[in-house]
Amino acid sequence: MGFGLTIRDVMRACTKLKREGHKVIDAHIGAPSHEPPVPVSKVLSELGEVGREYAPFAGIDELREALSKFAKEYIGIEVDPERVFVASSGSHAMLVSVLGFRGKRGLYPAPGFPIYFIQTELLGIKCDTYNPIAPDLVSEILGKVKDDTAFVVLNYPHNPTGYYPEKGVLVELYEELRDRGIYVIDDIVYHSIYFEERPEFIGDCMVDSFSKIFSLPGLRIGVVYMLEGDPKALGRRVYGSAAGASVLSQLVGLRMLEAMKPSYLEDLREYYRVKRDVLAKGLREAGFEFPRPKGAFYILAEHEKIRDSNEFARKLLDPSREICVGVVPAWSFKGKENQFRISFGKLTEKDAEILVQELEKLVQSSS
Repeated sequence: MGFGLTIRDVMRACTKLKREGHKVIDAHIGAPSHEPPVPVSKVLSELGEVGREYAPFAGIDELREALSKFAKEYIGIEVDPERVFVASSGSHAMLVSVLGFRGKRGLYPAPGFPIYFIQTELLGIKCDTYNPIAPDLVSEILGKVKDDTAFVVLNYPHNPTGYYPEKGVLVELYEELRDRGIYVIDDIVYHSIYFEERPEFIGDCMVDSFSKIFSLPGLRIGVVYMLEGDPKALGRRVYGSAAGASVLSQLVGLRMLEAMKPSYLEDLREYYRVKRDVLAKGLREAGFEFPRPKGAFYILAEHEKIRDSNEFARKLLDPSREICVGVVPAWSFKGKENQFRISFGKLTEKDAEILVQELEKLVQSSS
């Protein structure tokens, strides 16, 4: 498959269409729309004078301690504050996690988050891929492992499908990989957005972000929970690549953690579940097929009448349409040519209904 529309291409096109007065449904970028635990404006008004001094490059101590407690209570992992590192985004957290494997071989999910493949190219990592929604995930991954595979990246709930395995699968997988001496990096940025049984999180290193769960993508705060490995080496990679995250952003993040209650996560799950249900039902009735979206806020869809999702996405952005829709062709994720991703993170229920109607109209008009 050649190059096609990227997430940013679709987002720019939708922005332009809106400026020109068109009705647009934004189902492209993976951005949330629920409210954070505390309004950002309130936190900023209370902070006062900040940012005048350097802070520890691994993250301010109070935030690392709060993240350690958060990880234990809400994610189910135990990690000392000294092994918690604050990065300047979730993508930066992933970068410093794989930086130590520069020039080595890694196994990544495909379809998968586009940043993975940009980073492997930049770092000279030999990138192999596996099917993250395979019925027998353990056999799928072990079958793709090579003699020189140094690490495996997991991502559940999965972007771009919303899928995650049944209980026990990842634990079995981790034991098999550990026996082979293969390091496991788990990208868990959607850890608390799930609609069925709670997902399992396993690995030697876990990557998180404040962008999705706390609905703060603009603050650019990432987190690395390093359960195994040399924390001093990881600290050097954080320092050498960005010299730490913004103190202002870290203080806002700390305030969000302090205000956290279990009901916050329960409410956000319900917030996205309703949208997921509207889309899943409507898309199935319209003849679309997709992996079961058990978490996150994505659906990776296909239809027997769609051969080229890039062409399909371009038609949805045609200014002559009464309603334009922004979806992302799956090529960016290393998906199939006929697949496209729907992000329902910023959709209202009404938007979800309209999106299904517009997709169905275009499919019905296809030969």
